[in-house]
Amino acid sequence: MRENGSGQVPRQAEGSKARGEAYPLGVPRLLLWKRDVAAMLGMGGRTLERMISRGQIPPPDRRLRGRPAWLPETIKAWVEQGCPSISS
Repeated sequence: MRENGSGQVPRQAEGSKARGEAYPLGVPRLLLWKRDVAAMLGMGGRTLERMISRGQIPPPDRRLRGRPAWLPETIKAWVEQGCPSISS
């Protein structure tokens, strides 16, 4: 891991499994990747993939380098509504 400029290695946030991405404790993520959404919902990546392909989860808010990403508010609001199917 790289130093953060102060000579210390930054710690990862609890529960974070980001590959090489360190977030100081207490700093919220601005975007959630598929692995983050799956972990948040307590499911595996393949289950999330199936839900995405069936339109059972909100579409990604952004695509960065071809990777889907959601705003945390999008997923939280969807869960608060009881996880309704998004497809028509």
